[in-house]
Amino acid sequence: MNMIPIEDRIVLKAIDAADTTTGGVILPDMQQEGSIVTEVVAVGPGRYGQDGTLIKPISKVGDKVVIRKYGAFSVELEDQEYLVIRESETLMILENK
Repeated sequence: MNMIPIEDRIVLKAIDAADTTTGGVILPDMQQEGSIVTEVVAVGPGRYGQDGTLIKPISKVGDKVVIRKYGAFSVELEDQEYLVIRESETLMILENK
């Protein structure tokens, strides 16, 4: 089934975030409660600005993004849970260097 988000919404799938940082520091549960790491699985076409121009999304399919833990709408499709959120509500995009 193809998922096509409307406007500037993105569809996300939660992924298991490591409990340690790259430096090996163990993160306590309290630090992880406010946000979750997700993977973008679908991106809408964007939203229209006040002048009528299309503002395209920054994120793309495959990006790993951080969102607030309780900031997304949950949808279950084909026995898989997805999260739907406006792109502007994401906190950051994670990049591997």
